[in-house]
Amino acid sequence: MTTLHWDNGSAYDFFVSLHILHRPDDYGLRKAWAKGVRARLGQPERETLEQIMPMMTAPLHFLQTIDQPKDSATVLANLGALSPVERVERLTLGHDSPPEIVARLHAIREQGSWQEEDVKLLLEAVPQHYSHRMKRQEITQTLSIWANAEEFGEAFL
Repeated sequence: MTTLHWDNGSAYDFFVSLHILHRPDDYGLRKAWAKGVRARLGQPERETLEQIMPMMTAPLHFLQTIDQPKDSATVLANLGALSPVERVERLTLGHDSPPEIVARLHAIREQGSWQEEDVKLLLEAVPQHYSHRMKRQEITQTLSIWANAEEFGEAFL
């Protein structure tokens, strides 16, 4: 029998809002308005979010593991307790991430670089497993994040 567990907290809203602010067209919002909201962040923080957002949605698998209150401060504190590499993993990989994608991203992280064949793999695999397509530029950004996971995970906070 299936059991539902209800969870709540503004941490979910925090990540959904970030997603919407980076994909305003998908939600009927004006691009100029969303850009204005994002412009309130400092340039380094804004650029970091712009890089990770194509591959990040609300990390439900991570949010379910943190204690109440599940607000943005608690989430950021929990993320801060993780190593930078773990941060990247928790924000970009879910419990249902396809094993071939996870293995490839881990290999890229270990090597510190990616190849054209990695781009091709993700261009083919992402639409098969996820409801959205990623553009080539988003794929290369994703691969660069994983190749520099330590540095990027540090910049995220």
